[in-house]
Amino acid sequence: MSTRSCPIRTALPFVLLLVTATAALALLMATANKITQPAVAAPQAFDSARQILFVGQAGDGAVRVLNLRNTIGEIGVLRAPARHHVHDLRLDASQRWLWVLGDDAVYRYDARNLKPAGSYPLQAGHLQQFSRVEQNRYVLQEARNQSGPDA
Repeated sequence: MSTRSCPIRTALPFVLLLVTATAALALLMATANKITQPAVAAPQAFDSARQILFVGQAGDGAVRVLNLRNTIGEIGVLRAPARHHVHDLRLDASQRWLWVLGDDAVYRYDARNLKPAGSYPLQAGHLQQFSRVEQNRYVLQEARNQSGPDA
């Protein structure tokens, strides 16, 4: 009786490990681009007194208005024809005005009845977010500050 083992049986675990590692590496390389790009949070503003959440949508430029008081339910959608992305949202201190930073303009809405209250065209530039908002004024944070008109 021979005590030698078959060379194929001895090498089989190593070959299986090598094939599995190669497949895992190929899968990892295919998804590496997706892994290295972090998800960007949607801009939000919250009216604590009324328990209303405003959520900006990047793809269609809409602002969804959600009632969180008793159950979560959508109570409205704010749209603008030229707006394709929502870069930032802010409520003023009185929570009366919602300011929306879009691609081409800053939009102001009455946060209580969800009606548009004005829009202010933007100069070309790389805008990031609101620095601050007040009832009738906004200030954008960018390479150079651009202030909106007093309404």
